Amino acid sequence: MLGSTEWAEDHQKLLSQKALAYINVDVGARNSKFSTAAHPLLQDVIHAATKKVVDPNCAQAGNFSTSVYDVWNKRIRTLGSGSDYTVFQDFLGIPSLDMGFSGQDAISVYHYHSNYDSHAWMSRYGDPGFRYHVAIAKIWGLIALQLSESPVVPFNATSYTTGLGEYLAHIQSGLNASSSDYSPHHPHHPHPPTDEKEFLHHLSQLQHSIHRLQVRAKEFDARAAHLADELSKPAPWWRRIVLWWRARTVNKQYKFFDRAFLYKRGLDDRPWFQHLVYAPGKWTGYSGDTFPGLVESVSEKNWTNAVVSDICYGRMETRY
Repeated sequence: MLGSTEWAEDHQKLLSQKALAYINVDVGARNSKFSTAAHPLLQDVIHAATKKVVDPNCAQAGNFSTSVYDVWNKRIRTLGSGSDYTVFQDFLGIPSLDMGFSGQDAISVYHYHSNYDSHAWMSRYGDPGFRYHVAIAKIWGLIALQLSESPVVPFNATSYTTGLGEYLAHIQSGLNASSSDYSPHHPHHPHPPTDEKEFLHHLSQLQHSIHRLQVRAKEFDARAAHLADELSKPAPWWRRIVLWWRARTVNKQYKFFDRAFLYKRGLDDRPWFQHLVYAPGKWTGYSGDTFPGLVESVSEKNWTNAVVSDICYGRMETRY
């Protein structure tokens, strides 16, 4: 992780201009359950790739029609930290994913980062025959092919903006749960503090901004899908030039969409983390937080910082 961070910082300008996505495989296989944490923009490419790879256990039983996608629980977690994707996602705003075959029902305990984390353990217990290592390599390759060879970048902006709404709803539900502390009938806390009132006002504006962004993202995805369909059909050379030029514009917008959520001053007390939507939890280590600036300010009841975070998030809509 230290090496990847230093390398990405050294090549920040090039990566910011050219990189489309980052695919991370830390532990490729130690069991038979597919597991992934990823940016919502990459949801569709993960689904498409896992649908094309036969599940190794099913194949061994003679069933070659059941894919990894079919037996997967379809859960895509939020990226946190602890692996090489951190600098790409949280510092550079490059949509990232981490994946592998894991699970809690392993025959033997996985001796992570120990002398027992060996080829012998893997060949006997983790992945006999290394069938799931082959499967994760196929999935990785198919995702890379989709991202590099599709005429129109197969991102899903609708999924991203839907996630933004869900993240905000989670924060609002937490606030609603604590709103009973402020009641006209409460002898000591009849009204919320003025700063909190301002924060709630900006939070409402942020909700409207996210809604508008959701509408625009849905329209943009539909336009991109139509363009991809047009490019798949035969057309005169001059028409194809026009379509390719449009595809270049769409792809550029997809590529830089997530960069719009970078804030160069970074998070409070953690200025290196510059992504406004995703960051590892301040006190949780590997697990990820969404809207970290808001979550941390609300949990600390720092309403002034929460207002500033609200305003920053709200301005992101105008950059897409």
